[in-house]
Amino acid sequence: MSHARSAEIAAELFVPLSTVRTHLANVRTTREARNRVEIAARRGKAGRPGQEPAPAPPAGCGSRTTAGVRG
Repeated sequence: MSHARSAEIAAELFVPLSTVRTHLANVRTTREARNRVEIAARRGKAGRPGQEPAPAPPAGCGSRTTAGVRG
């Protein structure tokens, strides 16, 4: 499954599959993670070194909006 997902990412970003694999390997090394699940889990605990965690968006600013929807 990871090959298919990496291939999907590469296609979406218009980069070679090897670039996606290299980037993920570098992230795993930096985050001391064994797999993507650990990368995601550790992402919420720490941003980049010296960086404050991003604040939560204000209420009502989710990905779903009502702009352009007629009711």
